[in-house]
Amino acid sequence: MSLNGALYYLLMLSIFSYFFYHIALGERGVLEFFKIRDMISTKEVELRELNEKNSYLEHIIYSLRAESIDLEILEEFAKLQLGLMGKDEMCFILK
Repeated sequence: MSLNGALYYLLMLSIFSYFFYHIALGERGVLEFFKIRDMISTKEVELRELNEKNSYLEHIIYSLRAESIDLEILEEFAKLQLGLMGKDEMCFILK
């Protein structure tokens, strides 16, 4: 094998290594793709939970409007916000 042939193979190996590194480990490489995909699925779960909480809060707000007052929700709201509890009642706040 001549010196030119060895340099040619060394150059090709260097170019291949360079591109392989960037495909696998680069800023937009395969590993980054999997990290972003996992982050997206995590954020989708968080979004679902926040949408459920938002729906619940919309229901509570609608129930407290003058045209459709739900007395049980109004009573619960008064107990939590104003501290109005009977002597034989206990209030538990779960978060």
